[in-house]
Amino acid sequence: MDDTKNKRVKRDMEIGKKIEPVQETWQQKFYELVLFQSRNNGSSIVPNDTADHRALAEWVRNERILYKQFIKSNELPPWVDREQYEDHVAALKQIGFVFEANTSTMVRCSSTKAASRWNAKYDELIKYIRENNGDCNPGIKTAFGAWLNLQRLAYREYKFHLERHRRKYPHH
Repeated sequence: MDDTKNKRVKRDMEIGKKIEPVQETWQQKFYELVLFQSRNNGSSIVPNDTADHRALAEWVRNERILYKQFIKSNELPPWVDREQYEDHVAALKQIGFVFEANTSTMVRCSSTKAASRWNAKYDELIKYIRENNGDCNPGIKTAFGAWLNLQRLAYREYKFHLERHRRKYPHH
């Protein structure tokens, strides 16, 4: 009996060693996703067509697969801690992660149309700042001002959620 218990404790310790790097990787990929969203108009549809995005796209795909399995069967693989996974899902939901994505249509829309519209507005912002001696307040009554206000709000929310997540997981 003691031998079986010792084997179980040893196995649990080995699993714990394997889980810890996975948690660090999850946290790192989460921050990469937040950064990706900040650069891509809030989109969580990560294209895998460039080397820059392949690893993140694979992580996002795996998160979607795991979530789909969890919703379908309410079960997780044995190496996934349920409480921590639920925290991860909550964190992803807070940043507007799309769990069920039809990537064949959404990637094109988010990576080209939305990104080009966002980039055009950003270029307009740079031009406005240059023409107005560093002033960054066009007024909310214009479409450009409303867009800029939305960007500021999104950034504040992003910082709030990021800080909240850091407080909740201080060792990640």
